Amino acid sequence: MSQRITRRMTEERCTDGVLRLRMERETRWDEVAMLGEPVVQVFSRYMDGVETRVLTAGAQRTETVVTWEAVPARTQDVLDFGRLQAAATALTRQMAAYGPNNPPPPEQVASWLLAFGNLQAWRKEAEARFVGADGQIGTVSTLLRQFL
Repeated sequence: MSQRITRRMTEERCTDGVLRLRMERETRWDEVAMLGEPVVQVFSRYMDGVETRVLTAGAQRTETVVTWEAVPARTQDVLDFGRLQAAATALTRQMAAYGPNNPPPPEQVASWLLAFGNLQAWRKEAEARFVGADGQIGTVSTLLRQFL
C-alpha cells in the first residue's frame, strides 16, 4: 500500500452541496484488487470537522462521512500561521458571497459555525504555544545576564 498526504487548503463543494474548506487530502492505493480492480481510498478532511472517505474499485464507489479533529495537533501545523490566515480568508470570502437578498442554506451556515469554532481553537492553541516559547526565551535571557 502506498499513500500521499496533501496539506494544501482548498475550497471544495461536497456531495451534500456544502462548500467546505479542505485542510488535507490523503490518498491510499492498495495492491490488493477488489473485483479485479485496484482499490483507491481518498480521505478529505475539512475545517468544519467533516471527513469524507471515498473507496473506489473500478466502477464501484462508496462514500462515508465521519467526524475528525480539525484543530492541528502537531506543533509544526499549529504554528503554520500562513494556513491559519488562509483558512480565515477563505471562510470570509465564502460568507461574502451571500447577503440579505441571497441567504446561504442552513447547512452552509452550520458548516461555517463549526469551522469558525475550530479556527478559534486553533488560534488559542497557537497563542498558548507562543506564550510558552516566549516564557522560555525570557528565562534564557535572565540566566544569560548573569554571565554578561
